[in-house]
Amino acid sequence: MSSDSEKTAIRDIVNQFFDNWSSREFDEHPISCHPKALFYVKSYDVPPRPMSLIKEWPDFVGIHLKGIKQVNLGNKPVASVLIEYEMTENRNGEKRVIGEHSSFLNMMKIDGVWTITGIVDYGVEI
Repeated sequence: MSSDSEKTAIRDIVNQFFDNWSSREFDEHPISCHPKALFYVKSYDVPPRPMSLIKEWPDFVGIHLKGIKQVNLGNKPVASVLIEYEMTENRNGEKRVIGEHSSFLNMMKIDGVWTITGIVDYGVEI
């Protein structure tokens, strides 16, 4: 597969992940409220796992992909994807944007499929 088609496949996976992520209901998937939840997601189609931190941010309702800024392919089946996203909250029934961020997603090709394996947030890999 050429590097251009690999980058297209990666972009498709990231877009699908965020489409699935932002369509989840907050009550059903409270973990989807915080971007650090990405640390616990090993693939775009795996439901997020619970974590205790959600109690500290009960008003966050989502993260929404604003754009894929860069896709870097490594010399092994790994990639780094620079994304921009916004966080929203729900207060008194109204959603509003409360922050915009950039982070790198770490990805690895596992059994022929590009998979999100982690995120580098604020310069620290989790």
